[in-house]
Amino acid sequence: MIKHLLSSFARGVACTAVVFTLAAGSAWAGNVRLIWDPPFGAPYPTLGFAGDAALHYPDACLAFTGVVDTATDPCNAGPDFIAFTSVFLDLFDLTSDPTMSGAPAEHIDFLGSASGTIQNIIVGQNPSTSQNAVVGLNTSIFGPETSGAVNGFPGGDVWLQFLTPFSFLPACEFNCLVVGTPQAFMFVRTPAGFEGDTELCPDGDGNASCIRSAPATVTIITAIPEPASLALLMAAVGAAFLGRRRRHA
Repeated sequence: MIKHLLSSFARGVACTAVVFTLAAGSAWAGNVRLIWDPPFGAPYPTLGFAGDAALHYPDACLAFTGVVDTATDPCNAGPDFIAFTSVFLDLFDLTSDPTMSGAPAEHIDFLGSASGTIQNIIVGQNPSTSQNAVVGLNTSIFGPETSGAVNGFPGGDVWLQFLTPFSFLPACEFNCLVVGTPQAFMFVRTPAGFEGDTELCPDGDGNASCIRSAPATVTIITAIPEPASLALLMAAVGAAFLGRRRRHA
């Protein structure tokens, strides 16, 4: 599924390849995309959850490599803030659609009813570009109640949690931040969780009140320009092209 999403995304941005080439050498800031698509695991082995989210961050958050930018850091100053601009979750019945390639059994828009706080984003170096990039984040987001459309899944309130393990090497002066693999977890608070055990979500331990999925590896796609920045670059390319045509006319 992620392979198909990446291919679709690549086709969608192919027309801007010239712009990216002209802008090579400068770090893009603005947005990153996060995608994941695993099975939930026990106790709902027939449930698949595929996610797609866009995270916006200010340019200043990429100023240094190997840092953890928190919600109170100077880079997160208004009017530009670290925030999700979209968060979607598609639920699939793996019994009838094991590859999650068809229409989802249920589509959830988290921004419509989401609440939560982004604890931090982790900035490191993108190995393919040698530029600073967002390589992880830590946050929890509360979403709406599912309908239970997937066979064997009872439905209930849903949370998403993003976790990226990190540590700092002791007695280190350069590139001291060690970052693990970003992961996403889906939590569902079952009817039993409404009986006084609500504190368990989204930090549940897999009991009957708040059930946590198996970890899902999150793919972070970097170097997505903001629409305004892209428009300016495309306008510059167009102006240069027109100027060249006039000179040769």
